[in-house]
Amino acid sequence: MLFQKAFQIDDTNPLTMKHLADHFLFDDELDIAEALCERALRFCGKLKKPDGCDLQSFRKDIVMLSSDLSFIWGKIHHKRENYDDALKHYFQAVKLNSNNFSAQFCLAKIHFLNGNFNAVDECLNTILAAPKYKDCYEAIKLLAKVKSLQGKRFEALAHYKRVIELNPKDYQSNFEVAQMFDQVDQPLALSYYEQGLKSLSMDIEVRLKLHSDHQNEEEFFSDPINIVSPELLNNIGVLRLEHAE
Repeated sequence: MLFQKAFQIDDTNPLTMKHLADHFLFDDELDIAEALCERALRFCGKLKKPDGCDLQSFRKDIVMLSSDLSFIWGKIHHKRENYDDALKHYFQAVKLNSNNFSAQFCLAKIHFLNGNFNAVDECLNTILAAPKYKDCYEAIKLLAKVKSLQGKRFEALAHYKRVIELNPKDYQSNFEVAQMFDQVDQPLALSYYEQGLKSLSMDIEVRLKLHSDHQNEEEFFSDPINIVSPELLNNIGVLRLEHAE
């Protein structure tokens, strides 16, 4: 790997270590990735401005690099399910660079796990306020979940509808909207259930084909994630009967 060769040539370059840490994180070599992050951050503070480089730009680059390294370190702890440490490093990444939107989103996910919905709201709205990310599908979907848990039904509904506009195949959001209309507009609820069921069935079919080389159908369908739940089928069945379908 070229990054490893670069590291062998110069093992004090924090940018090289950042790329290596990302690589080892992807490969689940978490201890190696963490050691690289720690070392890289230490050497960030020792870097000297190259001749001819603008001091302000140099300092900004160091801060951005430190933010990226803190973010990777946060993801390492996130994978280990060390949520307190993940929160600390994500927070540091955002503190260094408020435009590190990947760190903002991961920070929001940790706040969500902790039930700190106001903090989730703040992180997600920061992301969605940026023109480039105003239609960030994952951020809008998480915001919809938050509003639903806060009992803010109309806000949740608006966000879920936007999620479906961005990705009509998102069966989970279709089912969420269907449940919201279950008691107030059953024909509309049924239409969302049907769309969600169609997308879920297609998703299961795709996954079955992907796993067919190393897993037979019995093994595949023994995993609850690969079947349509009886509760969902019952809900749709009752609505179909009530509306003569």
